[in-house]
Amino acid sequence: MKQLAIISAIISSLVMILLWVLGFFTTLIIQNGHEGGYELAGYVHEGPYKTLGKSFERLDSTAESLGLQMTDRVGLYYNNPKDVHQDSLLSFVAVVMAEEGFAIGNMDLADLMQESIPYGQAIYIDFPSDQPLSHLIGPLRCYPLLNDRAEAEGWVSSTVFELHGSDYIRYVMLR
Repeated sequence: MKQLAIISAIISSLVMILLWVLGFFTTLIIQNGHEGGYELAGYVHEGPYKTLGKSFERLDSTAESLGLQMTDRVGLYYNNPKDVHQDSLLSFVAVVMAEEGFAIGNMDLADLMQESIPYGQAIYIDFPSDQPLSHLIGPLRCYPLLNDRAEAEGWVSSTVFELHGSDYIRYVMLR
C-alpha cells in the first residue's frame, strides 16, 4: 500500500511539472489596446479548429517555396464553435504580408488567397509559445478569459484571431 502511495505521488508530481512547463499555470493578463491592420496571404480551412495543423503545414510549405518571410503567422476564425457544427467551421491560416499602411504589391502568391484583418480596439492575451503543446494549452486558458471580459463589458467580438510570433501567441478579439 505504501508503494502505491509513493507511485501515485510521483505520477501526480510529474503531471503537475508537465502542466507547469506547458504554461498551464502561467499568469494571464488581459490587455486593452489596438490590434489588427494586417494584410494576409493564406488558405481557407473548413473543419474543426483543432485540425488546423495540416493547413499550417501546407501554408509553411507554400510560403517557403515562394521565399516569403514567415515571422508572424495568423489563425483567423470566422465562426464561433458554440454556434456552428465542428465540420462546418471556417478559418483562415496565413502569413502576415503587410501591416497597417503598407500594401502587398504585385507579389506572386501562387495559390494563396488574400485576406485582411481590420485595425481597431481589441482585448488580447500574450501566451508563451516556447513549448510544443502551447498551441493546445493557450486556447483552453485564453479564450474563456477573453469571452468573459467581452461579455462583462457587453460586446460581441467582430473578429477573433491568433497571431503566432516567434516566442508567443497573441489571442485577440477585436471590438
